[in-house]
Amino acid sequence: MKGYWLNCEKCNKDYTFKEMTEHTSLTSFLWNEFLDSRCDQSLLTFKCPVCNGLVRITYHFPRAERLTVKVKHIVYRTCDEDFYQMLWETYFIHEPDKPVYDFKYISDCNATGLNRPAIMAEKHLQELVDLFNLKCHKFLK
Repeated sequence: MKGYWLNCEKCNKDYTFKEMTEHTSLTSFLWNEFLDSRCDQSLLTFKCPVCNGLVRITYHFPRAERLTVKVKHIVYRTCDEDFYQMLWETYFIHEPDKPVYDFKYISDCNATGLNRPAIMAEKHLQELVDLFNLKCHKFLK
């Protein structure tokens, strides 16, 4: 999928999903592996074959000035069997200690929701926050 790739935090080498996983894109990885894992956070990082550093999902955040973002955590809730709302904890590469939260969705292995904001009821937002606190051992209100 255009706009999403894998990048090493240590040596800054870029990888495609095919180079690091059995999948050709982020959409395929999320749909066919991550969603089946019940939010297994260990699936979101990889070891760099060059420097043994940590490799993370990376993308550009669409603003007037393009900012590069790396993913720390993803949790999701199921709306029905082929629609998932997601909360991504990310950070801008120039401010790694300041978390930024991105809300996305994926439907039927279609990438459209990864490029649009997710809209949800307050109850569903709270479910995502509660799941994030449980799976990521953090506390969001």
